[in-house]
Amino acid sequence: MNVDVNIYKLSDLYKNLSDYNRLKLLLLLLDGEKDSNEIADYLDVTRAIVVHQLMILKEAKFIGVNRIDKKNYYFLQPHILRVLKNDYSVVKKFKDKKKI
Repeated sequence: MNVDVNIYKLSDLYKNLSDYNRLKLLLLLLDGEKDSNEIADYLDVTRAIVVHQLMILKEAKFIGVNRIDKKNYYFLQPHILRVLKNDYSVVKKFKDKKKI
């Protein structure tokens, strides 16, 4: 039974990472905290789209929020930071090996 729970959690993790803009947003946050306007500018989408994606990621516990004055700054949760760094390095190594 415990294995099924872990498989479900892993499936949910990759489901949340499977959206291109959501993944691009998360990779942007590897560089540090950003507010929704910075994210929208980087992704070249409306702030409403960004807020929707941030809500999904926050609910999934992928990101956290620091509120400073009247602005929210979003950051990666440590467990997602580790996953992204690891997965990104694996993909990069795979891509580099294909060129050989």
